[in-house]
Amino acid sequence: MRRFKPIIKPRVSEVMAEQLKQSIIAGSFKAGSKLPSAHNLAEEFQVSRTAVHEALRFLEGSGFIITRQGQLGGSFVIDLTFESLVKAFQELFIAKSISIEEIYHVKAIVDAEVARLAALNVTPEYAKRLNDAADAERFPVKSWSGDLDRMTAIYFIFAEMCGNRCLEALVRLQISQIRIVVDAIDKESGIPFNFLDSNSACLRPTIDAVMAGDAGVAARSAKEYAAKYANNLTKVEKACFRMKRAMPLTIAANE
Repeated sequence: MRRFKPIIKPRVSEVMAEQLKQSIIAGSFKAGSKLPSAHNLAEEFQVSRTAVHEALRFLEGSGFIITRQGQLGGSFVIDLTFESLVKAFQELFIAKSISIEEIYHVKAIVDAEVARLAALNVTPEYAKRLNDAADAERFPVKSWSGDLDRMTAIYFIFAEMCGNRCLEALVRLQISQIRIVVDAIDKESGIPFNFLDSNSACLRPTIDAVMAGDAGVAARSAKEYAAKYANNLTKVEKACFRMKRAMPLTIAANE
């Protein structure tokens, strides 16, 4: 039995795309600026034109550049907005390059830190807003997206309270990622919301800990909630997969 994995040499186009991506992120190419021509890139990287085109297609698919045709055309850098990041994630999730487990592994880490910082910054005004958001949980919802809406309202308050704009942006990005999954469940799966117990009520311990200013308990509770929600979504995803596999069999049986 092998103890090590074989070393796979990366494709030239992948290495090139990564270098260009890092240059864009570092600001070497500003939003709206035009990348060097394919001919110049091939000479600079000492690669074939085919490798250049593959790298540019990857960057365009990832939301970093846009290709325009015509005399004034070329590859232009896109402003890395929140929407472009969500679009890039959506393509990766649809292509099954990212799983629910991976999303929530990161989310658990972010949520714990956001809740911890929120507990350190609680004020009477924030406490009232959290109470109002928590009271909304008493009313039943009939869809996965409705449950997510309730969770979103609470997490956005936590994110605002934490005082870290980077973490706040991550929370908003992750909620957008989860909404893609939840909307697909509501629209395509036909699985009722009562397939599993509602998750939002589990946020109450986190809310109480934040309002009490207990940073340690808030962090642990937020992490536990993220793990449970991930587990439930994974169960639903598997149920969706089973239903899709069963559909052709059902159709055949009825013919």
